[in-house]
Amino acid sequence: PANHPLAARERLEIADLAGEEFVGPMHEADALWTGIDTALETSGISVSRRLETQHSQILYAFVEAGLGVTIAEPFSAPRFHRLGVAVRPIAPPVYLDFALLEPDIGPTPEIVAWLNADVKRETEACLAHVQKVVSLKTSL
Repeated sequence: PANHPLAARERLEIADLAGEEFVGPMHEADALWTGIDTALETSGISVSRRLETQHSQILYAFVEAGLGVTIAEPFSAPRFHRLGVAVRPIAPPVYLDFALLEPDIGPTPEIVAWLNADVKRETEACLAHVQKVVSLKTSL
């Protein structure tokens, strides 16, 4: 939340999460959790895992309610600009791979090539917007 001591910092390190109440994506069903686990283990950090959810919107709501801190996917971050959730970059970064699957039926159909290009363009635009919002260092 915006009033959390970590929100006063411009950037965070994984080590800053040591001992924090942590809310996160469901461990069993979320690819992001693997990245979070790896980052925490690599840094030797232990957190108290308080709550898990399948949906990032609920995750941000948990943070807004003061139930803990999280490492979350960036795509929903700008939406919470008005809700009292502070978003800060963290190092080392936690990566989440996305894949666009298509049938292996020969040459890529034109519509699939268009979709691939469109998804890439929109993802890059969204991440650029997140970087802009985060760089403002205001409550998100």
